[in-house]
Amino acid sequence: MKNKKPHLIVEEHYFAKDKYICSVCGYVDTNEFDVCPSCGAHLEKKSTDPKWADELEIMDEIFDDE
Repeated sequence: MKNKKPHLIVEEHYFAKDKYICSVCGYVDTNEFDVCPSCGAHLEKKSTDPKWADELEIMDEIFDDE
């Protein structure tokens, strides 16, 4: 595990709203938060999960002319 301290995981999307996930309990919201509404963990740091790259790869496969 890279980040052992509680942190906010930012799941970035290209075609949908970004998701913010608590690393402690897994609570998911579309609004950013500093304290998890579910478990109360203080989330001072952020890590990014760029899901938009996977989404663009899927779109590239769909529209590939080969």
